[in-house]
Amino acid sequence: MKIVMLQDINAQPAFIEQQRAKLAAQGHTLTIAYDESGVVSQNALADALREADAAIVANMDVPAAAVEQAQQLKFIDVAFTGVDRIPMDVCNKRGIVVSNAAGYATQSVVELVLENALSMLRHVDEEQQRVRSGQTANPQMGHTVSGKTVGIIGAGHIGRAVAHMFKALGCHVLAFNHSAVQCADIDEQVDLDELLRRSDIVTIHLPLTEQTMGLIDASKLALMKPTAVLINAARGPIVNTQDLAAALRTGTIAQAAVDVFDEEPPLSADNPLLHAPHTLLTPHIGYRTAEAMTIRAQIAFDNLQAWLAGQPQHVCH
Repeated sequence: MKIVMLQDINAQPAFIEQQRAKLAAQGHTLTIAYDESGVVSQNALADALREADAAIVANMDVPAAAVEQAQQLKFIDVAFTGVDRIPMDVCNKRGIVVSNAAGYATQSVVELVLENALSMLRHVDEEQQRVRSGQTANPQMGHTVSGKTVGIIGAGHIGRAVAHMFKALGCHVLAFNHSAVQCADIDEQVDLDELLRRSDIVTIHLPLTEQTMGLIDASKLALMKPTAVLINAARGPIVNTQDLAAALRTGTIAQAAVDVFDEEPPLSADNPLLHAPHTLLTPHIGYRTAEAMTIRAQIAFDNLQAWLAGQPQHVCH
């Protein structure tokens, strides 16, 4: 089988060479197609896929046309959780198996969510800027996380791990999920509107689908407490960017921490969140820890070996 890596998955070079040698011993080839930017160019993508049986990617866009032209392609190994950048309809029609690395960054995302919550409750970003400008008199009054009501939108693997963390800190945990969830760390499973009305901290942990795109819009933000904070470390388009910026400007909600956007950073200068007050913006770093990169590289190559053995795992549909 011919396997092509279209994107750098941040694995150690020694690990990649170890996997290359293992594949070679099995009669397969592993080719690196990406350039110094870490991702294959769109111009080179078609050539890279032309004779490939399997492709390894992370979070790059894979156009439907490129997959349709890749007549040999049988497997796409996504070293990432979301597969919304893969043309799943084309893959399903062609019988191309798609696997992901679900769970690799759970701890990393959970810790970023906690950091965001604590930073906003204590106004860390704003206060450190005040220190740098010499304005240290009368700092803002902060709040403890203990005793707060935390609303988790999406109680999958990451959502449940977030619930465990906040529960350990003395929070009352609400969850909205489309199916019933059995989790000792979730105090109540409620509908979305009730969650938004009652929560002091709202954190999103949903995949991006047709149903979740734009789920949090002006009407939903209006339900939140004016003292509430919103955290999105899931997928940018789940929250309407314009509506969130307006809610922050008008004081509909107090603060927002955003790690994911409609498009991957760098953001365009006219992105409304860049000009909205009380925001904590990070360039999609929720998954980016050395520990998570090690885990996802191992999962990606385990997925590849499972597919080669005729027993694909972590299959997405």
